[in-house]
Amino acid sequence: MNEGVSFYPTAARFLLKRWRPEYRDSNRAEFSGPESGRVRIESIDVIDRQIAELAEELRRRGRPLEPQDLVDREPVDAAGDCN
Repeated sequence: MNEGVSFYPTAARFLLKRWRPEYRDSNRAEFSGPESGRVRIESIDVIDRQIAELAEELRRRGRPLEPQDLVDREPVDAAGDCN
């Protein structure tokens, strides 16, 4: 190298990544749903309808929906038992 010239390896790396495609990082993530199927994303309208249906079910059982019912708690398994 020449006496008065400095070499910055980090700067060189970033310049190569920017201008030379073969030096670019390539990351890819794929997500799938149950049994490698499509991921299901529900709209807020569907979620609101489900909450309304659950609230109605609670009213039918004689227990109105309370604000604390909407707070996250410990996970519950399929049998309704806390883990």
